[in-house]
Amino acid sequence: YFRQWEGVSKAYASWVDANLLRGLDYYKQGQYLEALEDFQSALEYPHNMMVADPYRGGRSTQVHYYIGTALEALGQKDKAEEHYRMSVEKRQNRGLSEIHYYRALSLNKLGKKQEAAEIFEGLVNLGKSRLENPEQDFFAKFGERQSPADERAEAHFLMGLGYLGKGDTDSAREELSRASEENINHIWAAALLASLK
Repeated sequence: YFRQWEGVSKAYASWVDANLLRGLDYYKQGQYLEALEDFQSALEYPHNMMVADPYRGGRSTQVHYYIGTALEALGQKDKAEEHYRMSVEKRQNRGLSEIHYYRALSLNKLGKKQEAAEIFEGLVNLGKSRLENPEQDFFAKFGERQSPADERAEAHFLMGLGYLGKGDTDSAREELSRASEENINHIWAAALLASLK
């Protein structure tokens, strides 16, 4: 039983990661039904983790995108589009973040290329800005401060996502590699980098 304090949900984040990453492995092997099952499991909120559907959508934008891809691979285009729409419509914080990458991917799937392109470009610019002007971390006083290396890793990761969305795989590979070098525990930088090899 994982008790949560002050809204910290690291155990739940690991649950979502585990389901999505195993689902992606199945997807790469062409086992789309198994991938779908894992992606759908990432939407669950296990009782032992003291979590519920967050007001601002949490990572459901990402999860619905992946569910859509599995359904599309299974030939269920209408259901896939429904999940792409859910990915786009989920309420998110105003500022750009990793989650907006998946929103943009879903926008692309729905034919809204220009809106998606603006998000991808925004992610590149946000990453560059964070490298040039590191932000003061509000949570530092609570002992949750990221190291400078982790902050740089996140900036390179955002740039990698933006380039990946724009189809610039060479730049994406470079930025994701740098993110992984700065923070060897950045699981999504490593996963996306592996998908480019």
